[in-house]
Amino acid sequence: MDSISVVPLSSEYRGQVEGWATARAVRTLLKSPEISLASDSNNQSWVAVVNGQAVGLGTISIDHKHVGYLEFIVKPSERRKGIGAALVNAILDSDFAKSLSHLNASVDHDNTAGQKILTLHGFSRVGVNENGQLEFTRH
Repeated sequence: MDSISVVPLSSEYRGQVEGWATARAVRTLLKSPEISLASDSNNQSWVAVVNGQAVGLGTISIDHKHVGYLEFIVKPSERRKGIGAALVNAILDSDFAKSLSHLNASVDHDNTAGQKILTLHGFSRVGVNENGQLEFTRH
């Protein structure tokens, strides 16, 4: 496997992600251009890059209670290569993530890789959300 780097989201990488991400992922992870491309006190986005290509996307959004919500996706053709784990690891090592007292995440029931990544990074399963996804939290 080629080297994976995790960098802040840029417009170039946003376009690449939009080319392979599902419509739901684009709506939830990329939200709006002004949020996802601008690092601010409530939102940050990163991409996993291999050979100049965006192969993963992760975001943290913070709510009014200063609780962060982690979301991540890996390009379907690049799954099972350690990209999701590398992406989540880099995000959790960021000062932005470390500043949070709570971090939540959710994954689909059939996304066993995502569940494993979260568990290995200290998340605990706490229930099911309104969309039927498994909810995880990390303190």
